[in-house]
Amino acid sequence: MDDVVIARALHVLAVVIWIGGVAMVTMVVLPAIRHDDVGPNRLPVFEAIERRFVWPARIATVVVGLTGFYMTQRLELWERFRSSEFWWMHAMVCVWLLFTVVLFVAEPLILHRWLHARAKAG
Repeated sequence: MDDVVIARALHVLAVVIWIGGVAMVTMVVLPAIRHDDVGPNRLPVFEAIERRFVWPARIATVVVGLTGFYMTQRLELWERFRSSEFWWMHAMVCVWLLFTVVLFVAEPLILHRWLHARAKAG
């Protein structure tokens, strides 16, 4: 059972890093950039912050997915996905999937193009 304790600790640590980072970007970085608190070079500032944050966020998201899958498999919890009583497990997977798609697909393919188009337009 020590392996499950380690998996749970890694899972919680990765969630804290991931969600804490998202909270920081959402509540501090984006408003500062939106309100010109960082000066006229908003796009380079955002890209510098994003470049430093994206890989820790991606790694944390992968760790969350792997440890969540491991604990579900190891503890034989797959049946819970067939019951509405464990709706929170479905919610966790949906939130994880949404952020994984954002970090690995939308951010590199869509966000950068949109930001550069906005910077050129105005």
